Amino acid sequence: MVGLGNRGGGMIDLFLAMPGVQIVALCDPVKDKTASAAKKVSDAGRPAPATYTKGEDGFEVSPLSRA
Repeated sequence: MVGLGNRGGGMIDLFLAMPGVQIVALCDPVKDKTASAAKKVSDAGRPAPATYTKGEDGFEVSPLSRA
């Protein structure tokens, strides 16, 4: 998912309610939005998604966590 503002942030819950849908990556320039959305995914019992967010030197990437 790219963009976790009003519409994108609300879509997380809808996607998590759909069987078979996997959220594997999240992207937003605001770190708090990517962290909050990734927590929703993990709290739903799904694998943690990779996150892409704006850092001081460009976009920062967290690897996929498949624990």
